[in-house]
Amino acid sequence: MHTYKDIHKIHSLEELCKYEKFLLLEREKISLFSTPFLTIRLCCMAFCYYFKLFIHYIITHPIVLFFILPIFSIWIIVEQFPYFPYHDVINNIEFVVLYITWWMRLGILSSIGMGCGLQSGMLFIYQVYYNKSKFCNNRM
Repeated sequence: MHTYKDIHKIHSLEELCKYEKFLLLEREKISLFSTPFLTIRLCCMAFCYYFKLFIHYIITHPIVLFFILPIFSIWIIVEQFPYFPYHDVINNIEFVVLYITWWMRLGILSSIGMGCGLQSGMLFIYQVYYNKSKFCNNRM
C-alpha cells in the first residue's frame, strides 16, 4: 500500500491508478460517525480554502476595483468632513440605500420563510401598520 509520503515513488501509470484507488477507499472511510474530528477538520479546511478563493475573487473583480472601491473611499472621505457642501445629499442617499436594503432583506427572508414557516405579514407588515396606528391614535 502507498501512503502520502510515498507519492514521489510512483513512476508508472499503473501505480498511479492503484494510488488513486487507495485514496478513493480512504476517502470513503471518512464519515461524521466513524471519524468526527477528521471530518470536522477537513470540513473547516475546505471552508477556509473556498472562503479564501471567494474573497480573492471579490477583491480582484473589476466592478469592485473600478466602481465600488472608489465610491466607498469617496463616501468615507466625505463622512469625515461634516461641513462639506453636499453632506446632506450624501446622508439622504445613505438613508435611501439603507431603507432599500432593509426592505430587500425582509422580502428575501420572507420569501424563503427563514426556515421556520413564519409569515411575512406577522413579522414585518403588521408591525408597520401597528406603529402607524399608534402614531395616529396619539395624534387624536
